[in-house]
Amino acid sequence: MNKQTATILQFLGELAIPLIGYFLWDWSLLFILLFYLIENLFYSFFRIETIREINKLVLKKDQPRNAKIIIHSLLLWLFEFVLVHVFILVIQPNQSIFNEWIHFFMYEDLGVPQGIVLLPLLYFASRMRMKQDVLLFVRNMKSTDELNQLTVNFNATWIAIGIWGILIGVNYFIQIQELLNLSFVLVILIVRSLKRN
Repeated sequence: MNKQTATILQFLGELAIPLIGYFLWDWSLLFILLFYLIENLFYSFFRIETIREINKLVLKKDQPRNAKIIIHSLLLWLFEFVLVHVFILVIQPNQSIFNEWIHFFMYEDLGVPQGIVLLPLLYFASRMRMKQDVLLFVRNMKSTDELNQLTVNFNATWIAIGIWGILIGVNYFIQIQELLNLSFVLVILIVRSLKRN
């Protein structure tokens, strides 16, 4: 499978889960947002690990974790986490976010709480994606100088933060329909997927 095909399949997969959840499994926008936050945490960690693993494989020596990058990534994730919750409170002011988190993890599908399945599944999928990215990069690498170009890019996160800010502002003054808000969430997923590749 070439890189372009893998990118398209990944892109479709990332859009498929929230859309299937919304239209077939009766997920609310809130459920999709909670899923997004959890998935985004795994994404934030594993994109840093991908670069470390590539360096480790190519240079054939252990690479320490970069605490500064990890803290920077975690702080941006926390900032987006707060903005998503502010957005939820703006569109559903009477909502108990704590109860929604409990409901999200305890929601049963086929008799199994989704929290038991979701976290290991997201971890496994993120780890497999990392291994695929490492192998693709190493296989297509022409020179070790390319390692210097490997950096964690936070542009997608900053774009998402900007979109959340706009959504909070718009919904504060004019309540827009849930489907339109879902469309903006999908835009965030598309931007992140494009920036990831």
